[in-house]
Amino acid sequence: MHVKTLKYLSPAIVYVLAFIAFSFTGWLTCVALLYAWVLLPLIELFIQPDPKNLDEAEAELAKRDTYYDYVLYFFVALQFF
Repeated sequence: MHVKTLKYLSPAIVYVLAFIAFSFTGWLTCVALLYAWVLLPLIELFIQPDPKNLDEAEAELAKRDTYYDYVLYFFVALQFF
């Protein structure tokens, strides 16, 4: 597994922050909103996008990699719990 594939787990941060927002009081109730509407846009200002897409061989390898399936199943399960 490449480190680049771990970026697909980053939406799990929103679930953790939402749990924190509903579990605590005070400024922690806004932590998910601050992350989504302040921190992420600021990060996108400073990080240059990767202009290179997957070529056909890499796309075929990604289709056969079960990691992406497991990430998808993980997020579908999170939607129900």
